[in-house]
Amino acid sequence: MQDEASGDKEPAETVEGLQLQLMKDLANDTPCELVIVTPVETKAQTEARDAASKRGSQRSKEGSQRDGEEDDGSGQQRARLHVKGESGCTDSDATKILTALRAFARPETPAGLCVSSGKPVVVNCILDDKRFGSSAIAALGAVAISQLHVPLKDKSDVVVGVLSLMNKVSFKTGKSGGPFDTDIDIPAAVSTATLIMNTY
Repeated sequence: MQDEASGDKEPAETVEGLQLQLMKDLANDTPCELVIVTPVETKAQTEARDAASKRGSQRSKEGSQRDGEEDDGSGQQRARLHVKGESGCTDSDATKILTALRAFARPETPAGLCVSSGKPVVVNCILDDKRFGSSAIAALGAVAISQLHVPLKDKSDVVVGVLSLMNKVSFKTGKSGGPFDTDIDIPAAVSTATLIMNTY
């Protein structure tokens, strides 16, 4: 079984398949290099992952077989999913982003601020954004230069995950890393986040 699901192959008609299709549609409508759904990571999961890292393993043996999988309390297992846009980043860059991106309920990372505030977070240039200068995702620099993070909320309005778009791609030039349009891209991402949560 894969660490996480990727949209590189034809998705099945499952909840996960529907979610991947929604993410692909978003990546095409709001061109970006990578779209990721990351479940909120609990303190126990963070500690287990850090301990596994120290042992030289990417995954704790006691943990889930799927990276980032978490029970949200309703018995639903939420797995981290990702799809590349048509102008997708390299596999190496995607791996770096997926390794660095975690959804903690702490405001020192873009995804963490999204979780703790319950609101979308836009980063037009991670290199210039003083809010996140010490975060792992900031250390990647141009690999994840522009970012849009939108909360995934359950029916009780609790944030259970984050929908992230990485490196906006310009329609005109095809260059990646441009700023996200707050009037168009945020509503599109919020709409997709709602549709994703409606698949559960």
